[in-house]
Amino acid sequence: MALGRMAEAEEEFRSVFSDHPAARYRYALFLCDRGRAAEAEEILVSLLGPGGGADAETREDARALLEHIRSGGARR
Repeated sequence: MALGRMAEAEEEFRSVFSDHPAARYRYALFLCDRGRAAEAEEILVSLLGPGGGADAETREDARALLEHIRSGGARR
């Protein structure tokens, strides 16, 4: 992906966070796929924290991804 397109994709993800809190989970996946697990971890922690706003299924998926990252299963 060209650098400009990457920045464009990140901006698009961030633009929907307030209206669609669960989009943070998708953004965390996006970051993991690009070797940015530390950033993904921060996003997941905020999603799972108080006021995260995600539904139960998304929270379950986010917990699993967070566990995967913390166990060293994702590129940093």
